[in-house]
Amino acid sequence: MALVSNSLVLLASQPSYGYDRDHLRQLRTTGHCPGCNLERADLHNADLRNADLRGATLYGANLSNANLNNANLERAWMPFVDLSGANLEGANLGGADVGDSDLSGANLEGANLEGSDLRIANLIRANLRGADLRNAYIFRADLRGADLRGANLHGATLISASLIGANLSGAYLRDANLGQANLSDADLSGVDFNGANTGGVTW
Repeated sequence: MALVSNSLVLLASQPSYGYDRDHLRQLRTTGHCPGCNLERADLHNADLRNADLRGATLYGANLSNANLNNANLERAWMPFVDLSGANLEGANLGGADVGDSDLSGANLEGANLEGSDLRIANLIRANLRGADLRNAYIFRADLRGADLRGANLHGATLISASLIGANLSGAYLRDANLGQANLSDADLSGVDFNGANTGGVTW
């Protein structure tokens, strides 16, 4: 069964560069395309469950509402990607660059984001329950209303991040850098802040 709809198109605003059509065909037919160039591809609503996209280029792609359950996106290059409403439950984004991307309302429950780059990402109301965010770079990310219950943020960089109204119950923030972060109205019950930098935090 084809994993991606036939409506996949290059975003018209960038005619001079974009995805490799052969790579897109490979993804559609096999569901596996490690290292592929899928830059600016329109993959919204695509069924990419268990897809292998390790090291793939997805810069500027539209993956809104896509199903990436258990997909492997390890070390993928995907800044400025629209992942709003996407299902990334159990996905592997270890070491991936997801900076400046829109993950608002995305389901990242149990996802591996260890060492990932989430700088300035929109994670408003995202589900990160039980996610592995060890050593992730979450500088100035917007996590308002996000669910981070039980998430592992050991050593993560959350400088100037907005966590207003986020649920961090039981989260592990040992050795994290929270300098200038906003944690007002956040649920901090049972959070482990041992060794964390909380200088300038708004509580």
